[in-house]
Amino acid sequence: MFKSKYLIILLALLTFLSVTTAHAADPPTEPILRIETEMHTAPILQIGVDAAERFLLTASRDKSLRLWDLHTGDLLKTYRVPIGAANEGKLYSGAISPDGEWVAGAGSTAWEWDNKASIYIFNRASGKLVKRLSGLENAILHLCVSKDGQYLGASLGSGGVRVWNTQIWRPVFSDTDYADRSNWCDFGPQNRLVTSSYDGYLRLYSSASDGISLVAKSDTPGGSFPIAAVFSPNGDKIAVGFSDSTKVNVLDGHDLAFLYAPDTTGIDNGSLGNVAWSQDGNSLYAGGIYDDGSDIKVLRWSQAGQGNYTEWQASTNTIMDIRPLKNGRIVYGAQDPTFAVLDNAGNKIVEQEASLADYRGIFDGDFAISYDGYTIHFGFEYGGERPARFSLSEQSLILNPQQDSNLTPPDTTSLDISGWENTYEPKLNGKALSLEQYDFSRSLAIAPDKSKFLLGTEWYLRLFDTNGQQIWEVDAPSVAWGVNISGDGKKAVAAYGDGTIRWYNLDNGEELLTFFPHKDGKRWVAWTPSGYYMSSADNADNLIGWHVNNGKDAAASFYPAGALYATYKRSDIVKKILVTLDEDEAIRLANLEKED
Repeated sequence: MFKSKYLIILLALLTFLSVTTAHAADPPTEPILRIETEMHTAPILQIGVDAAERFLLTASRDKSLRLWDLHTGDLLKTYRVPIGAANEGKLYSGAISPDGEWVAGAGSTAWEWDNKASIYIFNRASGKLVKRLSGLENAILHLCVSKDGQYLGASLGSGGVRVWNTQIWRPVFSDTDYADRSNWCDFGPQNRLVTSSYDGYLRLYSSASDGISLVAKSDTPGGSFPIAAVFSPNGDKIAVGFSDSTKVNVLDGHDLAFLYAPDTTGIDNGSLGNVAWSQDGNSLYAGGIYDDGSDIKVLRWSQAGQGNYTEWQASTNTIMDIRPLKNGRIVYGAQDPTFAVLDNAGNKIVEQEASLADYRGIFDGDFAISYDGYTIHFGFEYGGERPARFSLSEQSLILNPQQDSNLTPPDTTSLDISGWENTYEPKLNGKALSLEQYDFSRSLAIAPDKSKFLLGTEWYLRLFDTNGQQIWEVDAPSVAWGVNISGDGKKAVAAYGDGTIRWYNLDNGEELLTFFPHKDGKRWVAWTPSGYYMSSADNADNLIGWHVNNGKDAAASFYPAGALYATYKRSDIVKKILVTLDEDEAIRLANLEKED
């Protein structure tokens, strides 16, 4: 039975692989190779908890929603939306209904085939996609559900806020009068709604029998870019966090009048963009990028934010969302990606850690490459700690290797390039390079002949000439924490926030190879764009698999790569890709040698 099952899968996938086109209005039909570690491989951007606190839902830029047992941290189910190339399918938001019967996920979803965005609604238990809310003008950045489950709200990248009646899944309200993206929405008592926007304003809406209407619009002194805006349990207050400030503000829940700012003395770096109230309203929590030098902290104030604060050690990366639980506990999702439940004293009682390498800080001399590009040096931990060396030709991953003078770090000084490290405005010879709004420069490598340079950003990998003209750009699967160029000037390599390291043809930006080392330092897999792969051992094969869309109104399927062992496990093809710089030619040469 087992063999028959996977034979059917194999035949189906081979059929899919022979199809290279799809109708313009449908998701792609060819299988898409994805990493699968039973944990997210990109930041967790939003979390949700049902009213009975049985389930935790996590939404991630890795294009999946995942459901967890809140008490044990065990994975219960993965919900797979239709996906496409580049950003299509990345989830920026997720929510679960109070009764736990349905879950929702959205982000950069359905734009590739509809030219509009969609929200996907799944049955929680079966995983079936039961509804698609379509026709939205921009990406969905946040979802919120009213306490009675009657309404689903969505904050959009542009176009304001939308609300649907969940009983009939019909839109009941929209406000498009926003000058910038809306980052957050939250329902309070009487189904009042508050939203935040990067236009600097909070908006408060009332709900009555005649519909939802705007009752107040106000900026707030804590910062210019509000993120989280959350009602207190009784609805008399709203807490606000900011992306550009370590302040937290508390506003009146009925008219948005400023009430007070919790004490943040000594909180002198980062931001506290995410906030939450305890379920009894006596404690206020905040987290974001604030780091006391040891790790990212969650702050807890007593007396509804008017008392002293204590710092709880939380994550090694940005806190993206916080939700209150019973008895003073909280659960957070972080960018690592990780999530954890903390008790009322700040102790971790449940935690699910990332299974991927952390390449942050790798640009600072810890990301080296051989002349031919076949060997790389990197670190599994922040700042290049826990060093490792991978050799494609030897099919080996070595931990704590000896120094190798033949491996060179990125050149970041031979040209006058400034502001490339963690800023919005990198400059060449004092002139700003052209980036998209909110894109963020992260890493730099100058070509050996000094005629061009590679810039890794939050969203893209870009190659520029010495006049600052862009030669090419490719979508980044996640943040490009490190980049380098081989000494022969033919290959670019980038270390991404999804735990992958990818090789590109420097001439045209075409992706050549992807390498994923599991955080355990033992298992790894490397594959070509078409899915030919090699791995450290058979038990590493299931680190990747095939995502197969089933149309735009059905959940996608997933098949582990181990089921395709004989057909796609081709180390001979993988090894040739950095010689030919062309996958078709690598396949042709490998097949010729195999015939001989």
